[in-house]
Amino acid sequence: MTNRTHFLVIPFFRTTEGDLVADEPIEVPDPARARRQAERVARATGGAVAFSRTGGPAIGKCPDAVILGCYGEVPEDLAEFTRG
Repeated sequence: MTNRTHFLVIPFFRTTEGDLVADEPIEVPDPARARRQAERVARATGGAVAFSRTGGPAIGKCPDAVILGCYGEVPEDLAEFTRG
């Protein structure tokens, strides 16, 4: 089986209590779109991270993500959100 690269954007926003939380990931077709989408989302929600992850059924689990860009307010440790 062939490995496939997924490009994702995770929006972040502050709750009324002040906690920084992640929203649902958005999958996009390519890295340039991921960066642009993350920039737009960050302007609307406060923060976003664009990343890619490559894997396939033969691997069973995707390796950790490659961060393409962080925009606005995002957690310092993104591992929780970008792990395979």
